[in-house]
Amino acid sequence: MRIQRRRKKADVEIFTGTIADITFLLVVFFVVTSILGATRGLGYHPDTEEPADVVKPEASIDVHVLADGSLEVDRRPMSLEQLGPYLAAHLRPNPSKPVILRTDVNASYGAMVEVMDELYTAPERLGYEMRTLAIPTEREIQQNWVDRAFSDS
Repeated sequence: MRIQRRRKKADVEIFTGTIADITFLLVVFFVVTSILGATRGLGYHPDTEEPADVVKPEASIDVHVLADGSLEVDRRPMSLEQLGPYLAAHLRPNPSKPVILRTDVNASYGAMVEVMDELYTAPERLGYEMRTLAIPTEREIQQNWVDRAFSDS
């Protein structure tokens, strides 16, 4: 009689303990590197000593819409109808002279839109060229006009 040996079958199983560890480490790696990459940015540092293209207020046309809707152009009261001819007289000799539009915080939106319409339609209507129209931010207004207004007095 022959004795049959029972063959022991090996359990087939994939050990997943190290796969979980590796997956966790990869997740941590990508989270850390994505945070570092997002905060770096472009690395642009403007020159703090002297800006390159600073336009002096005297070399520009300052259009200021006041709180009551009236206009001041280069610190002189002016009506909306007088704005186009004034700009034509000053921009025909030098079309690259910047026009700076400032609006008082309490001015109505409609008053600003009327001035913008005049600024965009007057060059074609009166035959001159306006190359630069700038609208400064509140911070720029505080730095360039409010401080200067107190020092002029």
